[in-house]
Amino acid sequence: MSITAFIVAGLLTSPLPVPVAGLLGAPATSDSEQAPESDYSSTVAQVASLDERMNFGEPVNGDLMDALASLPRYAPQLAADPATQQLRTRAQLQLARSALSEGDRDAAIWIVDEAIRSVLGAEIQIAEFGPSLARLYEERRVTLAESGQGGVEIQCAEPCRIFLNEHEIGASIAGLPLGVYRLWVEPVDAAGSGTALTEVLLLQNDGEVVTRIFDPNPPPVVEDLPEPPVEPIRRIMPRGAESFLVAAGVGMAVAGALLMAIQPTKGDLVAGGTLFGCGGAALLAGGVTLGFDEVRVGNQRGRQAMVAWTLRF
Repeated sequence: MSITAFIVAGLLTSPLPVPVAGLLGAPATSDSEQAPESDYSSTVAQVASLDERMNFGEPVNGDLMDALASLPRYAPQLAADPATQQLRTRAQLQLARSALSEGDRDAAIWIVDEAIRSVLGAEIQIAEFGPSLARLYEERRVTLAESGQGGVEIQCAEPCRIFLNEHEIGASIAGLPLGVYRLWVEPVDAAGSGTALTEVLLLQNDGEVVTRIFDPNPPPVVEDLPEPPVEPIRRIMPRGAESFLVAAGVGMAVAGALLMAIQPTKGDLVAGGTLFGCGGAALLAGGVTLGFDEVRVGNQRGRQAMVAWTLRF
């Protein structure tokens, strides 16, 4: 694998934050489980061996880059291991010197910039790598300083440990050269339990502060339950028929009363009495059924609303 191909595959120039696990070639996840100590020791031994072989001229650039890309999986262990941090910086500078000697200045610049960001402001011993790399390092150090600085701020819902580029930091840090940073946050009481937040952050603009909130136990999301089906109440009569009975009863009663009141004959009294009686009966039947049905329907709506409210809360 060439250095340029590794850079592209690493996604470190992506304008969007991506999970650390995706950067390392593992399935992307927001929860990271701290790797066993034995795996960390094996990875460190592999980096040391490849660095030594490269120093003797063996073409192991790609293998060394792959091994270096595995180190961020062990952020808590690496943060407590200054010797391995120095080994990583040395291996990065070895790769940068190799890229420079091969004429791949862009790759050399990228690796030197990554080495500068990885030490979080610590001094890098560059003299032993030759004048060409020393000049490039000084040039990039000045360029990064003049390009702007940013910061990172982490808000934890409970006591936590925060690692940036595999260095333990406080809740906030400023004065960072712009570029890509690896974030690892885990709760103090459950270190290595699989609840760590891992993410790659990108600082793009001078003065930018990237903020993240870490809560290993967020409140559960409660979804609204569907309202239970309620069987509709069967009316005694259709509402239209009940309303018609009321209206017809009123009309018949009025007509009967008029027949009996305006100079009635014997026949008018009989007819008026019949109309009045039938109208009263129709009015009574329609009024009673209409009122009864409306009360039942209203009670059903109230019960349905109460059931739905109970299920939601």
